[in-house]
Amino acid sequence: MKSLSVIIPVFNNKITIRELFSRLCAAISPINDNYEIIFINDGSSDGSWKVIQSLAEESEHCVGVQLSRNFGQHPAIKAGLQRAQGEIIILMDADLQDRPEELHKLLKPFDQDADLDIIYTCFENENNSKSRLSSRFFNRVFSRFSRIDLKHNVGTYRAFTRKVATEMLSYPESGAVYGPLMAEMGYDHIYVTVTRSEAVGRKTSYTFGTRLALAVDALITHSNFLHWVVTMSGLIFTTLSGLFLAAMTFQYVIGTRAFVNGQLLLIGIVVLMSGVLLMCIGILTAYTTRIFHEVLARPRYHVSREIGKGLQECSE
Repeated sequence: MKSLSVIIPVFNNKITIRELFSRLCAAISPINDNYEIIFINDGSSDGSWKVIQSLAEESEHCVGVQLSRNFGQHPAIKAGLQRAQGEIIILMDADLQDRPEELHKLLKPFDQDADLDIIYTCFENENNSKSRLSSRFFNRVFSRFSRIDLKHNVGTYRAFTRKVATEMLSYPESGAVYGPLMAEMGYDHIYVTVTRSEAVGRKTSYTFGTRLALAVDALITHSNFLHWVVTMSGLIFTTLSGLFLAAMTFQYVIGTRAFVNGQLLLIGIVVLMSGVLLMCIGILTAYTTRIFHEVLARPRYHVSREIGKGLQECSE
C-alpha cells in the first residue's frame, strides 16, 4: 500500500482533535499502517496545541506543527504540504464535517486507476447555509470566468498524489489559493460523493468578509474577471454618456428642445461617474497591491515548534 499523509489545518478545534484523530486511525489502520496525520496548528488560542502534543506522545502516527501565529488556512495547508511525506496526501478540515469513515472513498479510485492524480469530494447532503451558498456562488463565478470546470459543491476534503503536491509547491506566488490552483493545474481527477456532518465546536472563522476577500484574491490570481469588469464598465458608461450628450446636442441644434441645464441631472451624472471611477481605482489597486506583496516575497508562515516524526522516521 502507498504511504498516506493526512493534512489537517487547526484553528481553535480543541474539542474535536482527539475524536478526529481516533476516528482517522480507526478508518486507516485496517487498510494501511503506513500513514501519518499532520495537525497544523494555525495560531489557536484554545489549547489545541496541548492536545496535539499529547496525541504525538501517545502515537507515532501523529505529527504536530505549531505556527508562530495565525497565518490563515492556505499558509497552513502549504506548511502541511511541505511537511508531508506520503505518496498519497489527504486534505480535510478539523471540525468533523469531513467524516473520516468516508476516507476509503478517496483511496479506492487510486487502486482502480493508476493514472488518477486528484480525488475531489462533493456533498451528498448539502445544506443551504449562508457559507455554503456563498461558496456555491463563488465556485460558479470562478468556473465561468476562469474557464476551469469546478463543481459548485466541491469541498476541502480531497486526496491527491505526491506529484500534485510537489507541483503545487513549485508555484512561487505568495498568495496561492490551493483549491482553485489545484483545479487550474488540469491533472486527471474524478469526483466522489460523501456525506457531510454538522460542524462541532466553534463557528467557522470564514465570515462573509473573509470569504469575499478570498474570492477576490482567487479571481485576481486565476482569471481576468475584475480587469474585464473595469474595462467593460468604462466602455459602457463612456458609450452611454456619449450617446446621451449627442442626443441632447442634436435636439438643441434642430430646435426641438432647449439644452438641459438641470442641477439634479448634473449632480446625478457626477456622482455616478465618481462611483464608477472609485470602483475602477479600487480594483486596479487590488492588482497593484498583489504585485507589491509578490515583490516582497515574504514567507507565508513561520514554524515555532514541531513534534512527532510520522513517516519521516520510516524514510530515515
